[in-house]
Amino acid sequence: MKMIVKMLLLVVALLCSATSVQAQDSLARQHRSREHFAQVQARHIAKEVGLDEERTEKFVQIYCRFQDEMWALRSGETRRGSSARSGDEAERRIKERFEQNQERLDLLKKYYEEYKEILTPQEIEEVYRQERLIMKRLSAKKSTRQRPSR
Repeated sequence: MKMIVKMLLLVVALLCSATSVQAQDSLARQHRSREHFAQVQARHIAKEVGLDEERTEKFVQIYCRFQDEMWALRSGETRRGSSARSGDEAERRIKERFEQNQERLDLLKKYYEEYKEILTPQEIEEVYRQERLIMKRLSAKKSTRQRPSR
């Protein structure tokens, strides 16, 4: 009987550890896919801006660091919940959004300074325009995928 209990405990422990490893692997894959997406996006933007190979490599490095920091900010954001909340709770959430927006603005300013080391102001404007176009396309694709088929 004791042997059966020990075996059951061992099986449960193994199942729990396998689930934990699988979750960690999933997070690692998600991070790798984000990094890959950022690199592809940066190379596309560099091509559209017309950067040479040397500046493209520098831009990709800076852009990927920027995206990593931006994703880290987004992961810390609070999600919108129910609209039924107290006045104090609503005010707290509004102030949190102000702080999050300020953090994003600070990040944009930081990376603008880094971009200025390798890009002209016109090229930086074009980078921002290309980012908006990419986000617009991705948003359009996402909304068409979410629509129910008739």
